[in-house]
Amino acid sequence: MTNINIMKNGLNLLSIIVFCSCTLTLRNVYAEALLFRQSTQKPFADVVQDVEYAIEAQNFRITARNDIGRAIRERGTTDFPATLIIHFCNLQYAETLLTINPDLLLAMPCRIAIYQDKQTVIISTPQLPPSTQAKLQLVVDEINHILQAIVRAGAE
Repeated sequence: MTNINIMKNGLNLLSIIVFCSCTLTLRNVYAEALLFRQSTQKPFADVVQDVEYAIEAQNFRITARNDIGRAIRERGTTDFPATLIIHFCNLQYAETLLTINPDLLLAMPCRIAIYQDKQTVIISTPQLPPSTQAKLQLVVDEINHILQAIVRAGAE
């Protein structure tokens, strides 16, 4: 192999690394843009209670709770912080979304993550992605507004 071929292969490898790095950065930026997050100094249990109340007040029903923090502590990491995911759904919104775009099934049910970070409790939820379909975008905007209100209620 000549020095020129080695240099070409090196440049190709460098190009791939740069492309992958940029792609990962764009994915992270996109993921951050779709995440709505608030923080509070309230006790973790109070935040959970306030979020659950807000979910029900918005006519959503809790479908599951994943207490990941407790599961990790039970496995032996006793100092792992409180970490909980609450899953919830509103069947009317679900039917509307799925009628317009069945692929949105992957975005259901809605989720809110609550976790302890030192003295702060973080509450976050993924937002539904924007749509080019006007009818769908109206519903997406409405649901995202509700998700943000639920997170804010937990933080206040």
